[in-house]
Amino acid sequence: EISVRDLQAAVKYGVKQKSRGGNYKFIYNNIVYITDKTCTKEVTSYALTKLPLEKVAIDQQLQQQISEQQRRISSGAVAITSHTVIIVDQSTSMDNGDCFGHRSRSRGAYYSIASEMIARPLSLGQLAYTDTVTLIEMRNEA
Repeated sequence: EISVRDLQAAVKYGVKQKSRGGNYKFIYNNIVYITDKTCTKEVTSYALTKLPLEKVAIDQQLQQQISEQQRRISSGAVAITSHTVIIVDQSTSMDNGDCFGHRSRSRGAYYSIASEMIARPLSLGQLAYTDTVTLIEMRNEA
């Protein structure tokens, strides 16, 4: 949550623009603040800059191994060694910009899944190509 002091600084020094619903948008120190019509109550906020998600180069040999494992798993030629199911909340509250370093809680959640639950264990050799992940998005309506 944004402090009152930060919001006041954004209103005083930030670039002001009209936003949807009669609200106002202030851009200050690479953070976007959306306020109510009075410019005294924060509706939401989010950072303009994102934490970097480093891409890992995959050479042709590794890409061939991945493709071959996908083919084997799909055909049933090899057994899956683990299956992780991740359910990500995508309700309206996940649009809130209170997740430091990310535009929204949703982006923060996906960043954590990619970097902490997949990339790190893969780089440490704790996951194999026969470990699978199913990602389910839970929204406001079924």
